Amino acid sequence: MRVLFLIPILLVLLYCQGGQTPDLDCRRLDGVPGPEDFYWDEVSKELFVSSHNRRQMESLGGIAKVLWSAETGFGKLEWIGKPYPPDFRPHGISYTTILGIPTLFVISHSNREGALHTIEVFEKSKNGIWKHKETITDPLLTSPNDIFATESGEIWISNDRGTGGSFRANWDILIGHARADIVYYSNGKFQKLGEEVVLGNGIHVQKTKDGQVLLRAVYGEKRVKVYKIQKKQDGTVHLDYWKSIAVDGGPDNLLEDTKGHLWLAVHPSTFGFVLHASGLKSSSPSKVYWIDNSTYEPKLFLETDGKPIGALSTALGTGKRLLLSQVFEDFVLDCKGEGLIWP
Repeated sequence: MRVLFLIPILLVLLYCQGGQTPDLDCRRLDGVPGPEDFYWDEVSKELFVSSHNRRQMESLGGIAKVLWSAETGFGKLEWIGKPYPPDFRPHGISYTTILGIPTLFVISHSNREGALHTIEVFEKSKNGIWKHKETITDPLLTSPNDIFATESGEIWISNDRGTGGSFRANWDILIGHARADIVYYSNGKFQKLGEEVVLGNGIHVQKTKDGQVLLRAVYGEKRVKVYKIQKKQDGTVHLDYWKSIAVDGGPDNLLEDTKGHLWLAVHPSTFGFVLHASGLKSSSPSKVYWIDNSTYEPKLFLETDGKPIGALSTALGTGKRLLLSQVFEDFVLDCKGEGLIWP
């Protein structure tokens, strides 16, 4: 078990309502390699982090849990869900409560040739221990990037590419060939929903007064696409395209705060991101937007040159805190700002 080191950071350049640019007191949660995705549980004040060293894909990863304390900051870091299933390399993560049982759904990528990608399901027992429950997989999971699970056990998956290896994926990106689709799972069955894009990324389902909408970050188009969810009597699902939300860069993961606003991490420079991913550059510039839940208008909230944190993948404002994680380095950033006006 790793020990947490809380290291103050002097300043983050922040853009928020009213044009304020206050100093933020930021602290590092160390010891979580490649924390690409996380989920903050507002009820239990726990942070669940998907951790994997993405510069060494042959390595294995894990799920970190941090119990929040308003008085002392982060509590002790715990690795939960052990023993993990074979070839566990976590990516997108989603948390929900099913029939009163806290449940985590985690995308995992096998490093074996020809092996299927999987969705690993973990449940919290009555004695508070997280245990692996089951593995779900299907050939429709061509390259799952992000996942969203509901209280009814429905799962929505965003593939970031189509079938074929890395050469085909790079070729699709080069020529702008849209083959990354959305997959739906319910009652033991997978369904291909289509809506192919170039480089699909974060996915989120939101309840509205008129039903449900699905939001999907599309890196290759620098926008978030919004669909109205139509459920048929035979149990199938159809997505009706509604609108697009344009942002300045390639969008990554989506999270919803307690007010229903959405938070989105964005990579404004693909070239800078690639250099950072390869280790040739120490940082990669990033932006954070929040998306108004009534107008779906994006508003720039934060912009960094890659320091103190770069290659941002997930962001969430909660209370007077801003939680930030990134793709490659080994920490999550926790920022506080007195007098800060949140959306």
